[in-house]
This record gives sequence, structure tokens and C-alpha cells, in this order.
Amino acid sequence: MKYFVIFFVLVGFALTPYLVSNSFAICVINEDWSDAPCHSKRGENPSLNQMKRWWSQYYEFKGAEWMELKKQELVQAVQNGSLIEWKKNDPDTTRHNVYMYYFLMGYVPNEDGLFAEEYYGIRLQSSLKQYQAGIEFNQIHCGIDLVLVQKYDGTPICVTLETREKLIERGWTIKDFGNADTKPTILSGLQVDVTGQQQIRRGTTHDIVVDVTRDGYVVSDALVRITIEDYGENVIRDYKGRTDDSGRFVFSWEIPKSFDDIKTLLAYVDVTDDISAKTILFKFQVYCLPGETGCKVEGK
Repeated sequence: MKYFVIFFVLVGFALTPYLVSNSFAICVINEDWSDAPCHSKRGENPSLNQMKRWWSQYYEFKGAEWMELKKQELVQAVQNGSLIEWKKNDPDTTRHNVYMYYFLMGYVPNEDGLFAEEYYGIRLQSSLKQYQAGIEFNQIHCGIDLVLVQKYDGTPICVTLETREKLIERGWTIKDFGNADTKPTILSGLQVDVTGQQQIRRGTTHDIVVDVTRDGYVVSDALVRITIEDYGENVIRDYKGRTDDSGRFVFSWEIPKSFDDIKTLLAYVDVTDDISAKTILFKFQVYCLPGETGCKVEGK
């Protein structure tokens, strides 16, 4: 199963979507075309010619008659200025794929009026590099299907239209960067609170509770990864899950009975949503009681 892709760059513990090398990708299921290309490896940055070769297969997959009908629909959306709305109304990624094909082949421009040849000349520069080069915010170009917002530290990031809608649901006011007089939306970083028992007996259940918010708004469906290690010697548990509607994720596990002494463990809690990421270190101790089978602890 292939996917279309959302890119991120790592800056400290913060992750920012963009379309350049030194990135990793999270691929989203492409329901319309299972063989859609996905560039999920670090450093992948395909050329326009490569993209054309890959996406030419989509035309063959859907057939000439169907593609020509969709081309007329797409061109009309471009001409009447409704391209963004046309692409948003896309429950099964069909319009995304049609747009990708005709954009790459040079038939239609993107939302900024750039054709593929122009866009691929600009896209090698991240939004941050464009900003550092002195380009005004409303002139910064994002990748395909991404829109520009401003991060809490003043730097630009590019997010998907779906993420933009989530931000609106969470109370953000998103303004149009096509208007030079508008002010960019400023996004704060994730707030991650990790709680749990800090001393836990072997053979019992241990709960680690993760609460995720941003400026007082809960962040649901954030990806949470918990890796439990004993100071780098061994990975004891590695688990992934997502926050619920209240922004909470609870990881419950049974402490192995193999621990025969007092041991300090490290839980690395990595949280990622569509905008940024954060890592929290949570320490706790595992112990056994003197006199228990296999317990080296002495005393009463």
C-alpha cells in the first residue's frame, strides 16, 4: 500500500512540515490510488522529471476519458479561483491525485500561481530558509497542498489543509496569506504533562498518563510513543498510541517479575501532532521486597 506524504524537519524537539532534504515523512493512506508514490526516506527529494514519471502511471490507472473529464473540472476551478475549495472537498484523495498529475505535467498552476517548473525551482528552499533570506511572510512558498502559518517563536511553518481545519476547530483564527496586510497566525508549542507512580513494585501494574494541550486547548489524536529503557542498556517496552478526545493517553503495563533489585527506569515520552513535537523524560523506580523469591534486596 502506497501513500501520499506530509514532510517534517527536526529542530531540537520541534518538528515542522516542509519539502526539502534532511526530513522524514509520515505517509497518509491514498484511498483512490494504492500505488501513489510516497517519499518516506530521510533525504529523499525527487526531481520534477522523477515526479512526472511516477505520476504518469495515474493517468493510465484511471483512463484517458475519466482523466479528461476531471481535467475540465480542475481547470474550471483554477479559472474561477476556487482551487483550494475544490481540493478540500476530497473525501477519497481523488481530487488530490488529479491535481498532482495535471500540476506536474504543467497544465495548471498551484494556489500561488506557480507552475511546476517554477515551483520546483523554489521548493528546494524550506520556509525557514526563505524567511531567513528576508522574504516577507506573505511571499513564502510552501509545498504542494500546504499552507503557511507562523510558529510561536516567530518562524514560519507549512501545514496541510486538514491541519488548518483542526486549528480552526481548536479556536485558532487562520488568516489568508494572500493578503499582504494580514497578520500570520502564531502557534504555541505543545504542552505535555506526564504523571504516574514513581515507585512501583515488580509484578504490579504501572500507569503512565500523558495529557497534551496547546494554549489551553486539548490536542486529540496526537501520536504518543513511550519507550522505557534502563539507562540505555536495554529497551524494556516500546509502545505507540494516540490521545483521546480529552487529549489524554494512558499506558498501562505490568512490571516484569525479573527485576531482582531496585532499578531506576527511564520513560521517553514522544508526542507529535500535525504541527510540532515534544519529548518528555519520566523517571521511576522498580523494586522488589526482601524475602521475595529472586529478590536481592536485603532487610525487613
